[in-house]
Amino acid sequence: MMSKLVERLGKKSSKIMSKSDYIRESLNRSKSLNHHSLFGSRIPVHIKDELIFTDDKSTLQDVIQIVQNSLPYFLVSNVDVIYVGDFSFFQERNTNAAYEEGAIYVINVQNNAADMADDIVHEIAHSVEEKYYEQIYGDGRVEQEFLGKRNKLYQILKAYEEPLMDFIYFQNPDYNEDFDEYLYTQVGYPALSAYANGLFYSPYASTSIREYFARGFEAYFLHKDLKTLANISPILYNRIETLADME
Repeated sequence: MMSKLVERLGKKSSKIMSKSDYIRESLNRSKSLNHHSLFGSRIPVHIKDELIFTDDKSTLQDVIQIVQNSLPYFLVSNVDVIYVGDFSFFQERNTNAAYEEGAIYVINVQNNAADMADDIVHEIAHSVEEKYYEQIYGDGRVEQEFLGKRNKLYQILKAYEEPLMDFIYFQNPDYNEDFDEYLYTQVGYPALSAYANGLFYSPYASTSIREYFARGFEAYFLHKDLKTLANISPILYNRIETLADME
């Protein structure tokens, strides 16, 4: 049975869900995988396709070091394995990383080690949501903060005479493909970056409550930008800080 959090992923992640068993079985049968690991030997990292860094001479070990230096192990305990490769569902979803049923999938072409570490930490954030769902969202305060910001974003877009979707979309905390497409094509991320400045930690944090949490998680653990996160999203900041102190 899927967890509540996985059920909230909706149509977009169901494409991965239907492929997960096949992907894992195929990868586990493959003799061409290069094996590495994260946090000692606790989380295997399998390289399905050649890992390419386009900007510099980064290595997978550089990536592993960044991730390990950013997170305590107990926060990655819901991750069983990381797969690196050019998976077909990345193109279907227009994404470069995903978390599903204990596995993280990451694209094999990256700018540099920091870029790849960002992808991995982001997906670890989604694994944390799955394990600590009630602690994060149970009292409704993070959702209330998120929807309050969505309401302000709607008012800002309206004031600047941007094309608007019905307000009901802004009051839906879950991922919606139409709303995602609206932000990307009709508002545009250059404009959204300006409108969301000081309101959301990053423009993409406005797309759903899950991305709101994941971007905050990155800010706290990977970028160590605690002051900015606390100023912009105080409830989210406090919730992540509580998680960090749970060890």
